[in-house]
Amino acid sequence: MSQYSEFLILGWDGRSLLWSNGAAGRTEQAGEVEATDPASLNAACLNLKASGLGKEVVVFHRRHAFFTAAPASVAEGHEEQLLRLHLGPQEGAYSNQVFHSEAFGDDMVLMERWESEAVQRDVQRVWPHARFESSTLRWLEKIGADSRVGEGPMIAVDIGLTRALLARLEEGQLKWAIVTEDLEGDGLLYHVVNAMHQDGLEPAASGAQIMLSGEVERGDAWHSVFNQFFSQVKIVQPEMKEVGMKTQRLALHSNIIKCA
Repeated sequence: MSQYSEFLILGWDGRSLLWSNGAAGRTEQAGEVEATDPASLNAACLNLKASGLGKEVVVFHRRHAFFTAAPASVAEGHEEQLLRLHLGPQEGAYSNQVFHSEAFGDDMVLMERWESEAVQRDVQRVWPHARFESSTLRWLEKIGADSRVGEGPMIAVDIGLTRALLARLEEGQLKWAIVTEDLEGDGLLYHVVNAMHQDGLEPAASGAQIMLSGEVERGDAWHSVFNQFFSQVKIVQPEMKEVGMKTQRLALHSNIIKCA
């Protein structure tokens, strides 16, 4: 629960700005504004500020940012080199972000590649007190905590408009995680099954729980294809007040509240 009386959480995916605000750790309003580049993102932020939002706590995250991760003992001082090694050379100006976690044993560093250096600068021009978070890392921490009390692997798939975050966790340990643009057909299922096979697991016999969130709906193509291979498939829907949109779309986003 947030110790502050009011918060504003902003999540940008390169196509739109998802925002939510509330008080004392409870989301009361949520919305989405088209924002296809840093300029339109800046305009959307200015409009939100003009409406009176963001006076106390503002937390911004890049939804489904490409990332890599490594133990802190390996990554410290080598973050840029690891990003280039794992994600390829940078084209244009980037504002890479580095986040830490002790949720998986030793200190882990997760490094995200944000597409424009203007994003951080412009958001803080609108709200100088804004902080930056990794929704990817905080989501992995939550699913990891859930996996400590579950049986078998827990696989989280959060689907966006152009990318998806996929991860497998078991008994609190992070086994595998990626962001992919392969959303068509059986692409997401292929990534999950292939990763399980590399660890010697057969999907049907693994007892894995599939946690779907984001753009997915019950009975759609994504939900149906996972149901064909796994017996436990759940759509994650956070508990919150009526916010005017499918709550599964806010699963990854709303988890940032604990950082406010």
